[in-house]
Amino acid sequence: MSSLRILTFNWHDPYLFTLAKTRHRFEVADWMVRGDGTRGWDLKKRPLPDNLNLLRAEGDATDLLQDGSCDLVLCHTLQDLNFITKFNVPAIFLTHNALNNDALDNHEQMTRMRDGVNNYLKTKRGTFAAISQMKL
Repeated sequence: MSSLRILTFNWHDPYLFTLAKTRHRFEVADWMVRGDGTRGWDLKKRPLPDNLNLLRAEGDATDLLQDGSCDLVLCHTLQDLNFITKFNVPAIFLTHNALNNDALDNHEQMTRMRDGVNNYLKTKRGTFAAISQMKL
């Protein structure tokens, strides 16, 4: 299997460090501020693997998506999905959060969000995945 060039988003350094063991080439959007107020790769948590390249600005990721350099986008949040709306690139939405958290335990809102994500992913040749059954 040949190596893919994958754009993903840095919400969790240790998770991406483990994902890098697949040996695919990762372009990592690294400009977002996380919920705990931190930003950027934390070398105290994990070293930066050789097959990860940090993108410090939105424009860097936009350039890669516009010129078709990425084979796939791996999104972890609804914010990530929103970032790629205007680009024609296959996407995986790998949720780490339970949908009821994103929807504030509102069943009607959860249904709208789930349907919206599924419909959106169909337009991106996309796939939905969850890290555990509890997150579905």
